[in-house]
Amino acid sequence: MKRTELDVIFTNKVNEYLARGYVFNTNTMSGSQGEIAHVDLRKGDEILRIVMDGKYDWRNGDKIHILVGRNTNRVNLDRESSETIWNNDLEMIEDLVFSKIAENWYASEEEGAAANELRKNRYSSQHVPAEKELSVTAALIRSLKSRKGFTNATRNNITVRRCAAGYKIIMASRNGSSKQELIRFPNK
Repeated sequence: MKRTELDVIFTNKVNEYLARGYVFNTNTMSGSQGEIAHVDLRKGDEILRIVMDGKYDWRNGDKIHILVGRNTNRVNLDRESSETIWNNDLEMIEDLVFSKIAENWYASEEEGAAANELRKNRYSSQHVPAEKELSVTAALIRSLKSRKGFTNATRNNITVRRCAAGYKIIMASRNGSSKQELIRFPNK
């Protein structure tokens, strides 16, 4: 769903509580605590806050919460000046969570987790590990013996590793030193 559809959900939630007899409580609505939007509603001495808030979860990305909470702060309802209701002190009644899938596209939390997992799998499948050890074949040994510096190549002294640029061939010599050569992948 698009972000505008989340605005509709927020509006419907406010309308739901207005239909239950709540009215706007304007003396607690000034200021912001970083949320996207909030509305304070009052019925008698009870004050509810409906908040749309964005949060970032480092494992699952951006999320938008539409929550309804009951005020637990002490507020003077007869006072004309602003009073503060702190979002982190609200007693939660409802919490709707939507995950950001793309720039302007949101889904339920479960769908968002599945899309994020798919995104991670696609990303990790694009990258080859730094180096991967390969088994040495007899055909490789024969082809190496014709290369300069690899005439003494055997299965015991050759190591082949696949890296991002190509194949790294390392030959250990008797004195403990090693010779290595990189056979590059052809450019695409």
